[in-house]
Amino acid sequence: MKKYNSLSMLTLSVFFAFSSCKKTDDQLPVKANNVKSTHVLNADGSHLPFTVVTIAGDPIQTGLADGAGKQARFYYPFGIDVTDDGTIYVADFDNHKIRKITPPNIVSTINIPPSSDGQSFLFPEYVRLSNDGTINVLIQSGTRRVWILKPDGTLSTPLPPSPYGSTWAFYTGLQKDPSGSFLWFSQQYYRASSTVAVPTSLKKFYTDVNGRIGTNAFLPPRDSLSLPEKNGDYSISNYYIGYNGVKYIVINNNHIYKLTPAGVFTQIYKDLKFTHIFSLTGSKDSRVLYVADNGAIKSIVNGKLQFLVGPQKYDVTAVDGVGSSANVFALYLVLSKDENTLYFSDHSTIRKLLLK
Repeated sequence: MKKYNSLSMLTLSVFFAFSSCKKTDDQLPVKANNVKSTHVLNADGSHLPFTVVTIAGDPIQTGLADGAGKQARFYYPFGIDVTDDGTIYVADFDNHKIRKITPPNIVSTINIPPSSDGQSFLFPEYVRLSNDGTINVLIQSGTRRVWILKPDGTLSTPLPPSPYGSTWAFYTGLQKDPSGSFLWFSQQYYRASSTVAVPTSLKKFYTDVNGRIGTNAFLPPRDSLSLPEKNGDYSISNYYIGYNGVKYIVINNNHIYKLTPAGVFTQIYKDLKFTHIFSLTGSKDSRVLYVADNGAIKSIVNGKLQFLVGPQKYDVTAVDGVGSSANVFALYLVLSKDENTLYFSDHSTIRKLLLK
């Protein structure tokens, strides 16, 4: 429970630490077509670019309820994934559930049984779908933190390797490989007799010969890190696996590095300032990265950072709108297949940002 307590404190600090710091003109959220309005439709019924729309959930009421759109209830949804047909899967953290949003925005709950040794499914944070429909989940409680549910209902909960005499591990990300044949995940250990964490490693979501999850580990080399990480503690906060074979890795929530297919690991975007990167994703051509940074959704194009929406002063009404009129605090991002829409979790709702 120690990890969950720290996660809860982080979650609370995220949602209540919205500052009203003055922004410079180039840091303000963009206004699509210079429109600052809560209207989300043109006269002909089409959406304006940079429109935020709540898909499901209620920003005021948390809970557990299936139903259509805003009739559904979530309790701090975190990680999300979207399939090619537009079905959204949600790791509903404090409800201990995986939720499914089927077009047109019908929310249901997926039944996940206990593990073979009786452990319960508690505090899911990341969810990703394999090409065959397998649901892969990383949770943040218990010793069995990897849950793999096959389409036929078969459940496996493989354990991680146990180096360093560790008693447990927690996870900071789960991403698809562009090949579609496997996933990547990041894993951090705690030593059995200490609260000191071993630096996070990035691994393939494969089981080894002993049936334990995690192979081909990559540990960021300290000599390749920039200050202050080079001389202090560091971990992989989150990452995105590009279609160009490059892994874009966030260290300590505020610096982005890249790992090339040739194994070269270097910091990128050194001149860009980030506060707390929760997640990132990108276009297939890797020309655009999208970042959820301290509640705001930003894009990086040709090394330039642009605010798209958020963050706003904390307001549970979570108003939909265009550009700067939308009240947004984004956590986890996922990009649609056609790259026209960013889906994201926000407080007790699932929302989307229309990019075009």
